[in-house]
Amino acid sequence: MNKKLIIVGAGWSGKTLAVTLLRKSKYDLVGFVDDSQESHVNIRLKNEEHRLSLLGEIRDLTKVIGDYGIDIVILADEGKRSDNLLKQIVKCYEKGIQEHEMPDMYVKLTGRIPLLHVNNHWLMPRLSEPPHDFYTLFHDTTNYIASIIGLLCVVPFFPLIALAIKLDN
Repeated sequence: MNKKLIIVGAGWSGKTLAVTLLRKSKYDLVGFVDDSQESHVNIRLKNEEHRLSLLGEIRDLTKVIGDYGIDIVILADEGKRSDNLLKQIVKCYEKGIQEHEMPDMYVKLTGRIPLLHVNNHWLMPRLSEPPHDFYTLFHDTTNYIASIIGLLCVVPFFPLIALAIKLDN
């Protein structure tokens, strides 16, 4: 069963992520939560127009999560974090609801960083945390093994190199 998610923020970032989710995703995009006065958000995907519901305002986030059985909340509010939104995020955390920033989910889905949607608040923590995944472990391990093999192949020639240098002088 696919996990249900909602996007907080129906602006440019939220719509960009919605397009990506509609194209290829193992998630069910239920809709948006935003303080907009609209009732729907229109997403254009190729030649199709998708109408996604605006499920409620930010102050209703935890209620919307309960009503729709949401598993994941994506924050695409473009850095506009009001006190009300921060309170709702804390409540989601306490309930065990997964939360992701829009750029993180975009990277997870596409493998690309959405440069137009990242800011210094998103970038700075990633500079200090090296990735810990299978690829990194595999890459580091093969580098160590190749270094050891290379060293073992070259070490026997050291005496010959030293002798050649001595004879040349």
